[in-house]
Amino acid sequence: SLQGVLAWLRTGLQFRTRSSEDIIVRGFVASTAGALLASGQPARAWVDVAEAAMTFVCEVILPPSLMGRTAGEVQQHYYSPEGRFLIGAAETLARCVSELSPSEQSSLVLGPLESLCRRWSEGWDIHAASLVGQTGGILYRYGTSALLFMASVLRQVVDWEEDLGTDALLHFLRALSFVDAFREVMDHEHAAICTRLAQVGAGRPGFAEGLFWS
Repeated sequence: SLQGVLAWLRTGLQFRTRSSEDIIVRGFVASTAGALLASGQPARAWVDVAEAAMTFVCEVILPPSLMGRTAGEVQQHYYSPEGRFLIGAAETLARCVSELSPSEQSSLVLGPLESLCRRWSEGWDIHAASLVGQTGGILYRYGTSALLFMASVLRQVVDWEEDLGTDALLHFLRALSFVDAFREVMDHEHAAICTRLAQVGAGRPGFAEGLFWS
């Protein structure tokens, strides 16, 4: 039964060893579970799914260590089963955000997303001079398109006004500012997402202070 499958997925997500194989398996399971879980599931189920899916994104699908690889290796990663799972992971995380508490949104999804974007931005600054030609082009396209894709999915699935806490909004906006640091051209969707985030947060207590503190 569906409930039996969901129970098995949730139970499996609670066991972890932190090995690379464990992160990959849990990431695949989480991305699958996210498509099956329905609203009203126990809060712990969404926490487990979000933690596993975000770890999968940060350490397997979009690791900043890709900047130390050759063009061929980056291309291979892009077409690997793990790389192709970005869509499922992003959709799962968006569903999780709608179900998590404001503090969980920040600690499990949007805070780690900000950290990931910051690491990509810092890595690009460090390696930009050496990332020339094919390797630089592939990394640039993969990094920016993947990070902006995640932002786009969050935009489509999550009701920012109703679902996102103030701290989560700030993490999201800062994450996009880090992506902006290594974009080569203006992207209208990126600008639209940033503008909308600022509009949603403008009327909230503490948002302006948090933004200026950033």
